[in-house]
Amino acid sequence: MKLLPEGTFPKHVMMEYKLKEYKLAQTLFPDATFHLCYFYFTGHLMRKIANYHWIHRYRNDQQFHIDVKCFMMLAFVKPVDVVRYFNVLKETFNEIYQDSANLTGFYAYMEDEWIGNPELEKSPTYPIELWNVYDSTINHFSRLFIYKCNFKWSKF
Repeated sequence: MKLLPEGTFPKHVMMEYKLKEYKLAQTLFPDATFHLCYFYFTGHLMRKIANYHWIHRYRNDQQFHIDVKCFMMLAFVKPVDVVRYFNVLKETFNEIYQDSANLTGFYAYMEDEWIGNPELEKSPTYPIELWNVYDSTINHFSRLFIYKCNFKWSKF
C-alpha cells in the first residue's frame, strides 16, 4: 500500500484472506468496498475437508464431491440468503451423510469463520459481504479487470 500514488482512494479492493491486512486496508480506505478472493475461500474449505480426512471420499464419491461443492457455492448466493441456504445444506448433509464423522465440527468451522450464527448473535471472522461474490458476478466485476488493475499497480 506504500506503493500507491498519493491521494489514491480506490472504490473496490480485492484482497487475500489476511485479516490483519484487511483491517489495515479498512483504516486506509474507509470508503472502499472490500472483497476477499473466492479462490482463497475455496482453498480454506478444501484444507478443512483435508483436516477431516474427507479427501478420499471427496475424490472418489461423485455425489459427495458435488454436495461439498455446494458449500463453496454459497459464495454465489445473495448475501441475505447465505445463512438460510447454509442451514438447508446442513439439514441435507445430515440426512444423506449420517455416517460421516466431523459434520458438527465442519458446521462449527463454517459458522465461526464464514457464516456466523444469528441465533447466538455471533458474527463470523469474515463477514459474508467480504467473501460473497454475488454482487461482483452480477455487476461483471471480472477477474480480467482485477488482472488489469494488478498489472497497472505493478508499474508503480
